[in-house]
Amino acid sequence: MKLNNIKKALSWLSNQIGVWQMVCHHRARNSNLILMYHRVTDAYGEAGMYVRPETFRLHLDVLASNFQLVDIKHLVNQRDVSGKPYCSITFDDAWSDFYDYVYPMLKKRYIPATLFVPTGFPDSGNVFWPDRIMDLLQGVREKKIVLKPEELTSNLGRIVANMMNTRRVGVEIIIDSLKKYHDHEIDAVIEEIALKTGISIDTTKTSFCSWSQLQEMHSSGLIAIGSHTVRPLILPLCEPDEVRKELVDSRAHLIERGLTTPGFLSFRYPNGGYNAESLKLVQAAGYHAAVTTKRGWNRMRADVYTLKRI
Repeated sequence: MKLNNIKKALSWLSNQIGVWQMVCHHRARNSNLILMYHRVTDAYGEAGMYVRPETFRLHLDVLASNFQLVDIKHLVNQRDVSGKPYCSITFDDAWSDFYDYVYPMLKKRYIPATLFVPTGFPDSGNVFWPDRIMDLLQGVREKKIVLKPEELTSNLGRIVANMMNTRRVGVEIIIDSLKKYHDHEIDAVIEEIALKTGISIDTTKTSFCSWSQLQEMHSSGLIAIGSHTVRPLILPLCEPDEVRKELVDSRAHLIERGLTTPGFLSFRYPNGGYNAESLKLVQAAGYHAAVTTKRGWNRMRADVYTLKRI
């Protein structure tokens, strides 16, 4: 079974699909699994980011039957290879629907998970730039606005305007093309297009967990809180000093609020982006493990700072 089909397979309740055979095969290789989620909601959004509540419920049923479900700390410290293989459930970004939908399901089944929090977003009213891009594109196309690329002040702005003017270019393509740029450049483009078109950004539909909700979930003993930097920024696009500040500040925010301890703190690379320099900075900042967006299982002796997920 191909790795990119595992999540789809997990939504089936029947072992006839081959999940158990897949598990046995990888157990023999002393491997463990980390699953990556973003949102569980009935709302529409960026493709590949959303899972419906009923589908996630089915995922949990199959996972609980075939894996030992543990948090990241227990997974990276695994020494016992007997029994079912280890699996950790992780969620990125700490959207409010984690508290609304996911946490009650995990609590009912007593299943642990790790939630990676961008510490500059709880209780802030901030909105991720991909969501602001979706609002802009929706507004431009609903109002049938034709952007004039030549009126935009940056080359990136002109690129975005041309894509928005092209009906066959969807929001996923625009978002993916922007991920190689620094957030400062993207923010400037969004602000300029919003100003020229009069389109407002909806800051209510993309809310994040509040600090009080995070503290409640952490206190349950089921939800481990990890760092997703402060804003978050794609680390290889940033200067080392900027990366270092993001890592140190995010860690401090979580420790000060009692959401983790210096003894073990995990990290999630924003957009999965890292290089040799950022690996060193993550370790130096006091993190003990880090997850990527690279797909695959993890061997027991895998590098704990480049853990794969599915």
